[in-house]
Amino acid sequence: MKLGEKIKMLRREKKMTQAALAGDQITPNMLCAIERNTANPSLPTLRHLARELSVPLSYLIDDEEDSTAYRKREAMPRISALYREKQFNECFRLCESLPGEPDDELALILASSALECGRRAFHRGNMETALVYCNEAINYAKKTAYPTESIIAQAMLYAAICENVNAPRRDFREEEYLRVAADAVGRETHAYLTDDETYPYRNSLLAEHIAARALIRNRRYAEALPLLLSVEEKKTSPEASAYLLFRLYSDLEACHREAGNFEDAYRYASKRITLLSAFQS
Repeated sequence: MKLGEKIKMLRREKKMTQAALAGDQITPNMLCAIERNTANPSLPTLRHLARELSVPLSYLIDDEEDSTAYRKREAMPRISALYREKQFNECFRLCESLPGEPDDELALILASSALECGRRAFHRGNMETALVYCNEAINYAKKTAYPTESIIAQAMLYAAICENVNAPRRDFREEEYLRVAADAVGRETHAYLTDDETYPYRNSLLAEHIAARALIRNRRYAEALPLLLSVEEKKTSPEASAYLLFRLYSDLEACHREAGNFEDAYRYASKRITLLSAFQS
């Protein structure tokens, strides 16, 4: 934004006439030319305009800083204070009042504040208000690059109840909710850690490994071994984590040992120990 456009925008926001802004420092005609970018103000004139418009001189002379960035920078201390004080309604309104599309940081604050407003309205029984805020939370959560799975999952849950208090599960997108919630709290990792056979794993390697571990628990080592080897064949897959390989090598070692294949058992024990050393380095 050019200098003249900035001055004109700020003057109109303050509802000032050109004569009022010009004061005794310059003539209204000179100010008009400055706003049209047909005249360059002197440094004393710029200081006068910045003082009257209540903005830093640096904002007027910085060609790179647009009004959106400036407004956010000026408002952030107040936004942060409102958020810390849990005044989420005021925080949400202030963020929304800023011009332009919210950046990642503002979108995250808006999403989080909207969720808290929705949660409070829900607990008071104001379902229509809660629904509006929950939908806003989802909307803003999808506009930021920051992780917002937890916000989306909670907002979906409250919104489903608000939309149909009598039968909230009727139209509830439960599968989508569970997927988002799993991402939010690491549910799949927890299920894998606890050998949960009932969990609907999206990571196929985890599902295969859990199936093999169920066979091992029942001492069906010969049946488990092909499954374990199948998982090992895909160890370069993006789905294969180092922790999965560590558990996998432990199970392969056990299966080979039970089958009397001590050479292979030793080989996988070595792989497991190598990984363990890497974890601790």
